[in-house]
Amino acid sequence: MLDLVGLRGSEKKYPGQLSGGQQQRVALARALAPAPSLLLLDEPMSALDARVRDHLCSELRQLQRQLGITTLMVTHNQDEAMLMADRIAVMNNGQVEQYDTPQAIYDKPATPFV
Repeated sequence: MLDLVGLRGSEKKYPGQLSGGQQQRVALARALAPAPSLLLLDEPMSALDARVRDHLCSELRQLQRQLGITTLMVTHNQDEAMLMADRIAVMNNGQVEQYDTPQAIYDKPATPFV
């Protein structure tokens, strides 16, 4: 599992010895360990700086494809959503304003809110 998330060699480190990105990878490894059919992520990159966030988003997307796992990710970051998603649900006050591909949402927003 550590190979899968790029943490080989960190087995004996304590959480305080890991960077924010490494801590996120540990959390991801724990979530993937029982081989779930659905991965739920709630603002997984919100505490990371932009450079680390962009890198981890790319790695997570690769991992998603490699494992073939369906992932539901909640984010308020438009860039994360566009990078990570096959489909996006844009919500406003608990209501779905548009559910579509990232490209369609960008090119043809269904409402002024979107």
